[in-house]
Amino acid sequence: LSVTLVFGWRTGANGEVFGSRSGGLRFSKLTIAQHIFRFRPLIISRTMRMYLKRALQWVLAIVLIQVVVYFWAVNRKGNQQKQLKQPRRTQVEPHPYVQSTRNRTDGTCSYDTCPKIEKGVLNVHLVPHSHIDVGWLKSVDEYYTGEGDGDHGNTLYAGCVRCILNNTLQELVKNPSRTFIFAEMKYFSRFWHEASMAEKNTIRQLIKERRLEIVNGGWVMSDAGVTVYNDIIDQHTLGFDFIRETLGPCAQTRTGWHVDQFGHSSEHASIFAQMGYDSLFIGRISDSDKEKKKLARELEMVWLTSDKNLGERSALFTHVTYDGYYAPHGYVLENLNENAFVSERFILFELRNKLISSQAAAFKTRHLLVPMGSDFGYRRPDLWFKNMDEAIAQVYYPHSLNVGRKRKDVNLIYSTPSCYAYYVNEDMKAPALFPTKKDDFLPYVTDVVWSGFYTTRGGFKRHIWTAGQILQSCKQLSIFSALPGTFKRINVLRECIFFFSILMKKIKLLEYRYSQYFILLKNCPTMLIPFSPLLFCLNSCYCANKTECLESKKINYKNKTTIVSSKVVLLFYTHVKQLLNLTFDQTGLLVSMTNKASGVQVSISQDFAAYEPNMAERNEGAYVFVPGTEPAQPVRSNKPVDIKVIKGDLVQEVHQTFTKSVTQVVRLYSTSKFAEFHWTVGKLTIRHSSGIDIVSVFSSSVSNGELFYTDSNGREMIERRYDWEMSPSYKISGNYFPVTSRMFIKDDAKNIQLTLLPDRPQGGSSLQQGSMELMVHRRSVTDDGLGMQEPLNDVGSDNEGIIYTGKHYLYLDTIENSGLPVRRKAWETQLEPTVMFTEVKRDKEINNSLAQVSFLNPGVMPDNVHLLTLDHIVESDSTLLLIRLEHALEKEKSNGNSQEAVVELEKLFTPFDIVSVEETTLGGNFNPKEVERLEWVSEKVVAPKFVGFPDFQSQMEPPFRVTLSSMAIRTFRIKIIYNKD
Repeated sequence: LSVTLVFGWRTGANGEVFGSRSGGLRFSKLTIAQHIFRFRPLIISRTMRMYLKRALQWVLAIVLIQVVVYFWAVNRKGNQQKQLKQPRRTQVEPHPYVQSTRNRTDGTCSYDTCPKIEKGVLNVHLVPHSHIDVGWLKSVDEYYTGEGDGDHGNTLYAGCVRCILNNTLQELVKNPSRTFIFAEMKYFSRFWHEASMAEKNTIRQLIKERRLEIVNGGWVMSDAGVTVYNDIIDQHTLGFDFIRETLGPCAQTRTGWHVDQFGHSSEHASIFAQMGYDSLFIGRISDSDKEKKKLARELEMVWLTSDKNLGERSALFTHVTYDGYYAPHGYVLENLNENAFVSERFILFELRNKLISSQAAAFKTRHLLVPMGSDFGYRRPDLWFKNMDEAIAQVYYPHSLNVGRKRKDVNLIYSTPSCYAYYVNEDMKAPALFPTKKDDFLPYVTDVVWSGFYTTRGGFKRHIWTAGQILQSCKQLSIFSALPGTFKRINVLRECIFFFSILMKKIKLLEYRYSQYFILLKNCPTMLIPFSPLLFCLNSCYCANKTECLESKKINYKNKTTIVSSKVVLLFYTHVKQLLNLTFDQTGLLVSMTNKASGVQVSISQDFAAYEPNMAERNEGAYVFVPGTEPAQPVRSNKPVDIKVIKGDLVQEVHQTFTKSVTQVVRLYSTSKFAEFHWTVGKLTIRHSSGIDIVSVFSSSVSNGELFYTDSNGREMIERRYDWEMSPSYKISGNYFPVTSRMFIKDDAKNIQLTLLPDRPQGGSSLQQGSMELMVHRRSVTDDGLGMQEPLNDVGSDNEGIIYTGKHYLYLDTIENSGLPVRRKAWETQLEPTVMFTEVKRDKEINNSLAQVSFLNPGVMPDNVHLLTLDHIVESDSTLLLIRLEHALEKEKSNGNSQEAVVELEKLFTPFDIVSVEETTLGGNFNPKEVERLEWVSEKVVAPKFVGFPDFQSQMEPPFRVTLSSMAIRTFRIKIIYNKD
């Protein structure tokens, strides 16, 4: 084969072809065609041969380079694949996020900083504190600055947290023995950012000496009744992050201080135990329970917060304060004049003989904790400390009695809760010194039952869930998208959600919320895209009260039937792909439910009923539930329900009208085993009394005896028993419990479980066999006299009673089949997909946008494991993340899903590779093997010294394999490298 290159042609007389001036091609006297067809060799000049040689050399060189590059790329790819299969040896510099406490002897890192005690005498630990609500009768800003009158005239509650902290710090400096504890990092962080460098150094020194001690450590002192566990963990982590960044590891708290919650949940206490806390101090348990514990000397116990799942790891020493969190009567000095002083006689007889003697008799050790504080106290800390100084001196050296002689039976000292717990632990002698506790302290009962707040202002409770769902979505999107500069915006979003949630009562913030939530998503709203912070696919409908005027179009739908149930006998079967059947009778009410897949069927009805307060008992209000009727009376007054039936291919609906104020839509979706009850209740009319409480009642043929189950802060289920021994006045309200995410009844003999899930926290109970009820709405024109100083009489924009709308989900199946589907539905209800809008210009973009995209590798995450947290840690390093994985189910029959689960973190995410993993405690602020807890001995268990899991590794190696047992939550700090694509 010959290739001829011609630059310029000219032909001679005999047909020769001559090249350019530089030589060109030289042929014989044959024509070009003859040369081509005869394949005779061409005669090439020397110059042309040189050019061809050089060209061939260039071609060979290029080919050689391509071959080398190809083999280099193949070899590099092979090495990468080998590295994925073999343990990585990448060395990552340790980050100061998890700061070591090893060999530290200052602050909370060592109990050597605690005040000294005297052995052989009663040591009375005075704990100065100020109970500061982050928003109550006034706004957060008003409480911090002390401005505004709020809804009261008591100067004790005027606030001024800035004044409290500033003045108290000055008093602490004056006397090296004085102490003070503080809980709310929301306020402390603001004070810190306003403080001078000298004031910051003073704070650090006081913390180093353990004279200023942080308790709880969270952003707020969170409620224990209706909060959700992931919100509890996140808000404490936020507080821990502030402490870490500003005050160091030995300022981190090891003590829970929950003195003003209206009852105490086991899950919240379990979270404290998993965070490495040594102790928990609680203030509000039912009066009858407290009196029994006083007589039995059992106000201190070892609380087994998750006995059947986490076992001894969940054990937590718990102290119930003798008389709340206020100082003893006569010692609250805030409102007295400048020269207020407690007399010697009061100190000797009232304080020592009555108070100390009576309280000490309720405890088993020679230590007594006495809170010295009040609501927003210590605006005048000089009055508090002056009198406590004198009390310590007088009891220690009584001047009027035995002058100059030192008393040997009582020793008063300034102290902190953590130091008190340490000395109680040191004083233990008998192996069975403390009793154990397994359930919780709910509901809270004094002269009334504090179970009304479980439902009060249900719209606000739903708003909190919505805000949390948006926050989780934004945090995850900022990580998966590797968006620069979003860390500060996420923190702003956290603050906006928290701050305006508290002010929601008086501020119409809907439009503000929209502008804040979409600050990261500024695009033209032309296409709707849902983002789910969960790991599994969701089917959901989007609704919002943002409206836009569009040209209406006619939509045809089939099988619409309006039925006046009082005139027509209706037997209507709603069935969708043989998953679920619901039957309604001639009254328009539900009569039966069948799970076609498992063959489980029950007779069941659902109705709305009302409780009216018992005015003879006391006023009802925001906190308490005082029903006067037994049982609740149907709102429809036994009249039939008007219904409308709509059948479609994707969903079938039964619209029910009970009264003008109560309506409902019952829905079945084509792919769901859950029946949806979409209720609307509002503009409630108060007829014969001062209020009304509306409940949705489900009555079934399930034989559950007196047992039913409610969740604890959205996680573990607590067995409840209808308490018939309770006072007749409390038979209803005293058997109401917080239902944060789900409740169920079951028949073990027939293997049937009926589960009910709300879309926000609500109060619920099972007052009769086979029944479950949830309270959906409340209205009252009276105040219960427990602090709010206003009636629960919220109105809408039309000045009529406010309207709430929400959903209940009903699930029927066998006991073993009910675990995972119900848990997933609870997650789905709390963390609905976030709806965002993006600009789409071409049809191709629309089709691409409709494709499902996941940031997780398929098949890596087991069905019973949930990615609870995925968050940035510090602004300076976008490759440092905090993740939490949780096991979804308890140790129970659940088709094998309760068994241990194994996750390999290295294979989990698609947008980035994980190069290092470090496990921490639940709060993300401690190494599990560096936190040495106090070991508590009780009659049944010994609380372990470390909270780390059995397979904890200080240096984890790829593939970073993690094992999760039932109900376990494991927290990791990970270092990542984003993929180039």
